[in-house]
Amino acid sequence: MWARRSILLSAVALLGASLLGGVQPDRAEAADPLPGTVPSVRQATAGTGAGFAWTPTGRIVAEAPLVNDARTLAEDLAGIFEGRLPQVVTGAPGSAQPGDITLALGSTDTQLGEEGYTLAIGPTLNIQARTSTGAFWGTRTVLQLLRQRSTLPAYTVRDWPKFKVRAVSVSLDKYPAGWFVNLVRDLSFVKLNELTTGSALAGLSDDQLRTIQQAADKYHVKFVGWFNTPHYNGNVPPAHQLRVANQAGTVVAPDPNTLDLTEPAAIKWATDQIEHYMDLQTTPIWHAGGDEYPKWYLRNDRVTAANAPDLYAVAKQRYPTETYPAGALYNEVFNNLNDLAKQHGKQMRMWSDAIVPTTTIQLDPDITIDHWFKRPPSLEPAQFAAAGHQLINSNQQYLYYNEGAPQFPNATDTALWTTFDPGEFNGGLRLPGGADDPHLDGIKLNTWHGSMHLPPAPMENNLLTLTRPLAERAWAPTKPTSTIAVARVLFKAIGRAPGFVQTPATGAANDPWDPGKSSLPGSPAVGYNGSQQVFFVNAAGQLRHRFWSPGQAVKDEPLTTAVTVTGRPLAYVGSGQLHVWVRGTNGSLQHVWWDPGANRWANDDWTARSGTPLGSFTGDLAGYAYGPHQHVFARGTDNKLRHIFWDANQQKVLTDVWGGDIAGSPVAYAWGRTQNVFAVAPDGTLRQWSLQGTDLAHRQYRNLGGTFGADARPAALAFFETRQDVVLRDTAGRLRLWSHDHKAGSSSWRDLTTETGITVTGNPVEYAFGVGDAGTRYVWVRRASDDHLIRLSLPPAGGVTVDDWTATAIGGPATAVADPYGFNSANDQQHVWATDAAGKMHHWFWKIQDRKVYQDLWG
Repeated sequence: MWARRSILLSAVALLGASLLGGVQPDRAEAADPLPGTVPSVRQATAGTGAGFAWTPTGRIVAEAPLVNDARTLAEDLAGIFEGRLPQVVTGAPGSAQPGDITLALGSTDTQLGEEGYTLAIGPTLNIQARTSTGAFWGTRTVLQLLRQRSTLPAYTVRDWPKFKVRAVSVSLDKYPAGWFVNLVRDLSFVKLNELTTGSALAGLSDDQLRTIQQAADKYHVKFVGWFNTPHYNGNVPPAHQLRVANQAGTVVAPDPNTLDLTEPAAIKWATDQIEHYMDLQTTPIWHAGGDEYPKWYLRNDRVTAANAPDLYAVAKQRYPTETYPAGALYNEVFNNLNDLAKQHGKQMRMWSDAIVPTTTIQLDPDITIDHWFKRPPSLEPAQFAAAGHQLINSNQQYLYYNEGAPQFPNATDTALWTTFDPGEFNGGLRLPGGADDPHLDGIKLNTWHGSMHLPPAPMENNLLTLTRPLAERAWAPTKPTSTIAVARVLFKAIGRAPGFVQTPATGAANDPWDPGKSSLPGSPAVGYNGSQQVFFVNAAGQLRHRFWSPGQAVKDEPLTTAVTVTGRPLAYVGSGQLHVWVRGTNGSLQHVWWDPGANRWANDDWTARSGTPLGSFTGDLAGYAYGPHQHVFARGTDNKLRHIFWDANQQKVLTDVWGGDIAGSPVAYAWGRTQNVFAVAPDGTLRQWSLQGTDLAHRQYRNLGGTFGADARPAALAFFETRQDVVLRDTAGRLRLWSHDHKAGSSSWRDLTTETGITVTGNPVEYAFGVGDAGTRYVWVRRASDDHLIRLSLPPAGGVTVDDWTATAIGGPATAVADPYGFNSANDQQHVWATDAAGKMHHWFWKIQDRKVYQDLWG
């Protein structure tokens, strides 16, 4: 279904491109236009002769200064083309072969400026620019083009931005670092080049800020620090709080949101923190804040002895002739902050609304003004420009997204695309030169948490709808002539940035943003209605069911299938039913399920029901429940990753191919709205396939590296919405663990054999146990030296601990000669099953009540 949908979207995108007009040929006779891009390119001239075709053997040839950017492009192309990582070669464009992409500096085209590039599309695809940033933006265009079509007609593209500031600011919402890394990737994908966030006030640790900074540097996005002097979101220490009147003007009291600018110790407290974050965030820009001082209802022009007595007294003493003495004191403080910023190599910015006319002390003209709100007597954009300031347009009417709060303005894609004028500031104010005025540096979309405090997942998706039209208006010089409806088709066609890891929601199990919250990877053993269920195939090719319920003995029964079966069954619970799949000896997919309403087992043949057989399956099955839908994956006999699934909306069994050759058996699970599959590729690397709920037109691929054999079946889990884990044995018998930590915003490998001294045989089982982030991940393996069943415990922090369940189990020692499988029973018991050398099924279990391991025989 999704494969067909992707083809349809790409076809419609080509229609959309012809309507958008941004990449149309200068020569009318050209019959094959380039796909559309976001933002649209400045100039595209159709050429003659052969075009470009990307193939699995295509390389990226880069001059030495651009090799790191070439590697980033290679990773991103792998994310589009089935995880195949292109070779990066250092060299000149002249060494390229047909099918290669080249990156080079040395362009003499001065109109390109610092961020422009040219793109020559022929048998090779050649990007040239004056700077590395310009070349990098060329790679973003290439990614968008190749995602839509792997073959491109001959063209020459010249492209450069209108504004040097194309920015997004995220206020004080406390989101995971991975959320910000996602945003960096996605902004860069559409050539937005700045991200501002509230540093420590956004709940980010130093390590998390460093991670975001590294991602921003990699993707040529300026990560701008913002420590909102002097309005601190409730964090000002009591000794440094300004006494100020409440909104009714009836009570004057210290305010935890407002710094006392008259107090030297308060200024030192603030500047100590500012210096820390200035040095931590290495982008040479600093946003000093400065809005709504001393309160949103009381600005510098209205400060009196009655409503802010301390501030007024000091300001009036220091600037007795000023009409707005608090405004002069405010300018003094921010000029000092500007000096501090220069000492740290930063160019300073600040908000506009509290800056009022003064005569004794004016704001330093080299401070860039972020203008968001018209509020007389605050200075207007033309006044700032006349005083020598550069400006950024943050027009509250169009460029503020207040998370949907109905009492505030909220940016929309329609307004950004059709109505917004980058040269018009809030209140209809304009610079003398309008959008072309040399004092206008660019535009910035600002989020503000207000009263809504949106969770990270919906906020992430809502920003997606806004950043695409923002990018168009910030880069392209002319207003779009197409409708937003046509533009949305193109937005879907280009999709999310390669490598984007959609943030899972947190909330109830039935949260529509999070169908994977209650979903677990399938296994031959599952818990169902308080009972323990195990499925296996006997020597006669019959599917068997063993189960235990409290107060009863272990029972065994056959389950009917249309044909004899083989291999390891897959089982999981979905929509209240217990589902089991197993391979038929004829390569078909057999399905058996327990229908609690009818109190019976039923069965069908999914290969036959699909109507579009995919050929025979081989190896072990993997799958999960995704809301009301059921998904199964397996390797086909053609080594393709095959997918067969029940679509509850259509009430049909459907099939598709997720692409990419695999050598071993996959593992699969849902994490939030993202469906994930991992398998070993023929080259021995671990690959990841992801289908994200907000980008169903495109699968994401990642090449995670490693050296693994075809017999290495990964085990995996989605760990409480914050982490993804995959554990498997490499070709040396070492146990390797790959993790994605969304809180930290990073992914990493661990060598658990090095940490424990244990080499393993066969394949592991992994699941989580505990509540939320305090839970622990557990891995069970067979030790290579003696086939003992070993449990590895991986707490949220710290090292790994080991205990030998074969040696310590109450009920007698037993070794395992087959791969273990098991599940977490209600965070109360841990269960594992495995077969011994005589073919007997053993059951190990650990109870939280006494923290002891038991073992019994299940036949």
